[in-house]
Formats: sequence, structure tokens, C-alpha cells
Amino acid sequence: GRIDYDSAHTTEITAFMPGVVDRVYVKRAGQFVRWGDPLFDIYSSDLLETQRQLISATRHVPSFLAFQAGSAHTAQDVPVQARSVTGGAGQRTPEQEAALETLKAIRRKLSILGLPKRDIDEMMKKGEATGIATVYAPMYGQVIEHKAFEGMYVNTGAAILTIGDPQFVWARLDAYEADYPW
Repeated sequence: GRIDYDSAHTTEITAFMPGVVDRVYVKRAGQFVRWGDPLFDIYSSDLLETQRQLISATRHVPSFLAFQAGSAHTAQDVPVQARSVTGGAGQRTPEQEAALETLKAIRRKLSILGLPKRDIDEMMKKGEATGIATVYAPMYGQVIEHKAFEGMYVNTGAAILTIGDPQFVWARLDAYEADYPW
């Protein structure tokens, strides 16, 4: 027989977009990882384009420019914009409303692609699109399968790593009918 991981407590890490594995942090199978540890970086032209859209949308909303600089909105040097006659304090221009809706949609798209909120916020703060995303471990465990190599092209859904929780294992034994009395 053999000891095997419980399939209910294993996770297969897949590529959430087509791209190239840029850097691998987990070097071999058998290595233990904790929740939130970086596993690998992936470069994707789709991600780069989405990041560029997000950065260009932030340029239309002064409060996001202040967010990027890490300073208060009132201290930001922004050109004066004409207010509409009906708009009072707190009213946004149509361009700002459109930019906010675009930001919301792009942030949602990036989160669906697998980027954590902290990485999206950090990218908006830097104001620079790199096209590189870091994939983090979703659980504590041991790397069972390791298929990631730097420079390797992967398609969406391609299995890259498999992580299993060593607290949950099964003993798989082969027993023949003649051995049952033993």
C-alpha cells in the first residue's frame, strides 16, 4: 500500500490567464508553503493591457491621482475644472463618473483574473503597468506536483502546482481475497 493525500484537501494551482512564467518562488516538489506565500510570477500581455486601461482611467479622477502620490487630495496640484450649474459640492462631472465606473469594472476584471486587492491597490499607487502578476498560495501545505519553470508558456487553466495538506492523508492498501483473514 501507500500513503496518499486526501483529494478533498488538495489544491491545484492553475494559470488564470495565458502568459509566460516569469519567476518561480517554489523550487521543488516537497517544499512546504504557507497561506499567502508567493508561488510564481506570470507575465501576460492581456494583463498588461488591462493594467494600462486601469492606469489611464485613474488619470481622470483627481482623488485617484492623490491616492497614487500618497498625499491628501487637497494638497494635489490639479487643474481647476468647471462645475456644472446644477452640481453642488460633492457632485462629480460626467467624465469622473465614467472614469469611476471604468475603474470599478477594471478592478473587478483584475480580481476575476486572480489578482488580490492589495496587488491592484499597489499597482494603482505606483501608476505603472508591468503585466506581471504574482500567484499566492491559497492554503498551507506541501507541494505535491511542480510543473512551473521560468520562461514556460502556459494557457488559461494549465495546472502549474498541486498543494496538499499533510494533516489529511489516506492509507491506500491493496489486499487480495486470500489475505483477508490476516
